[in-house]
Amino acid sequence: MASPARRPMTRDVSVQIAVDRNGQITVKPDPFWVSKGRSEEVWFSCTSADPSNPNPDFTVKFNKNGTPFNDSVFSQQYPCSGLVKRIVKPSKKIYNYRVTVGRSTLDPGGGVQE
Repeated sequence: MASPARRPMTRDVSVQIAVDRNGQITVKPDPFWVSKGRSEEVWFSCTSADPSNPNPDFTVKFNKNGTPFNDSVFSQQYPCSGLVKRIVKPSKKIYNYRVTVGRSTLDPGGGVQE
């Protein structure tokens, strides 16, 4: 018996980092939610209101209470989280991370759902 056809799924959860003219960082969505069951991955991107540097370098670092991913640091060069680790179970836990752009920082969060 053939397997039922599977619909294509989007696997990208976009986390948008924005820096205003005063250097203040905002992150949307905060918190992000990534689905383990749908094999979703987070893609971090950063934009700036500074026209001379519209896509600044950034660092995302999970370290306060762990990371749901195999890696814990992401950047302009490595923006994709990859899949959620197999040992991580979906829950209401929020994983805190730090976003750094230049001298500015922000500490948003994210979680894993079914």
